[in-house]
Amino acid sequence: MNKEIETLQKQVVDLEIRYAHQEDLLEQLNKIVTTHEFTIDKLVKDIRELKLNSNGGQDDVPNEKPPHY
Repeated sequence: MNKEIETLQKQVVDLEIRYAHQEDLLEQLNKIVTTHEFTIDKLVKDIRELKLNSNGGQDDVPNEKPPHY
C-alpha cells in the first residue's frame, strides 16, 4: 500500500509539472498571437490607406502613344 501511495504522489507531481509547463507555453503563445494581431491590424490599415491614396496610377501618366509608334 505504501508503494501505491508513492506511485500516486509521483504521478500527481508529474502532472503538476506538465500543467505548469503547459501554462507557461500557453502564456507565450498568447503573447505571440497578440503581437501578430497588432501587426495584422496595422498592415490592414496601411493597405486601406494606400488604396485610398492611390488612383491606380492612371492619372499620373498621360494617355499618349509610346514614342516608337
